[in-house]
Amino acid sequence: MKRLTLTLVLATLTLWAVCVAGQEEAAARQTQVVEHWSPYDYPTTFPPGARGYIIISGDTLWDIAQREYGNPLLWPQIYSANSYIGNPHWIYPGDPLVLPELAVAEAGRIAEPGTQPTPVAEAKQTLPVTPAEEAEQPAGQQEITPPEEAPSLEEGVIFETEPRPSRQYQVAATEMDLYCSSVIYPAMPDTGLWIADREFDNQIEISTGDIVYINAGRGYLEPGDTFIAANEQRPVHHPHNGKFIGIAFQEVGQVRVIIAADDYSVAEVITACDGLAVGSVLVPFEPRPNPIAPIRQTMPVLEKYQEITGDTVGCIVHTNYDTQEIGVGEVINIDLGAEDGIKVGERCYILKEKPVPLTLNGRKSIANGAKRTTSVQRIIGEAIVYLVLESTSCARVTYVDDFPLIGYYVVPVPES
Repeated sequence: MKRLTLTLVLATLTLWAVCVAGQEEAAARQTQVVEHWSPYDYPTTFPPGARGYIIISGDTLWDIAQREYGNPLLWPQIYSANSYIGNPHWIYPGDPLVLPELAVAEAGRIAEPGTQPTPVAEAKQTLPVTPAEEAEQPAGQQEITPPEEAPSLEEGVIFETEPRPSRQYQVAATEMDLYCSSVIYPAMPDTGLWIADREFDNQIEISTGDIVYINAGRGYLEPGDTFIAANEQRPVHHPHNGKFIGIAFQEVGQVRVIIAADDYSVAEVITACDGLAVGSVLVPFEPRPNPIAPIRQTMPVLEKYQEITGDTVGCIVHTNYDTQEIGVGEVINIDLGAEDGIKVGERCYILKEKPVPLTLNGRKSIANGAKRTTSVQRIIGEAIVYLVLESTSCARVTYVDDFPLIGYYVVPVPES
């Protein structure tokens, strides 16, 4: 009997040791940065003493903030602590996160002036203990006492974590903007791929979920290959000097190969926009990050007429579906691209030029000599870039107080 008891004890201790080792190994893996694909230039080590976390599939900053701090609205603090992340809405498995130590007030708690906020690690240890939790506490552990009753809200009393003013933000583009907008290519995309036919001859239009056939098969395509379908619109020339810029294509959907035969492929339409049809050219699909931009309601006069400096000046050369009146939410094409240093997420001002006479009834301006006119530039809108090609970019208009037109100048917003 004693031998049996000893065997059970040893087995229990062995199982406990295996579990502890497994937990330690899992914790080590959780903060070990392994080389992997990511669009970001992620750090490979954590700062000394930092609390680290490795992103897994399905994570969002919102969920991580809820899990780590008990408040999903604290996701901007995680974003701020990890400056390598270009867009908080796009995070990738394997990327490391530094989880900052935040002072989070308990719900309903207030403190006297001059007191310090309670760090999260300490706040977790001062929460009330339920009878069930108290029964599970190991012997000798110090009893955790509930917090004292919160004082009444009187003059001079402040919240533990004072609210701070914050700007409201919006994503730059919708899914339709990201993959169903006008794009200017320098020339016809050299893929040699297009939609050769549709499954049913009596289809009036091709829609999401339909089957189409592609003009290439095994050896060129494989199941899973995904493409953006686009229709050629017209050549685009610079509105001021007439210089050829490229060819405008209207993106009209996405298709994914499901079967590759000898000389054709069967593909499913993942997304269909207006105009998806036989003959639509196919270019390889690449995920596009969706940056965020501050929401602007008005623009002060001092900002509207600020002096614009710098050599990077472009203009609106084309609009989505050839829209004439450009308003908030419209997609514009500008003649600034990667070769001009433009990046995804860059905000741009839209300028309106107005000629102003410097003479009146034959009278000359005392300050400008013989100069008869000048140009006044006023900022009438903003747009945020969400797709950058070599010499052109796509941007979505986020603010206007006038009606921009093709030809209006566009300049990057100076860094503050």
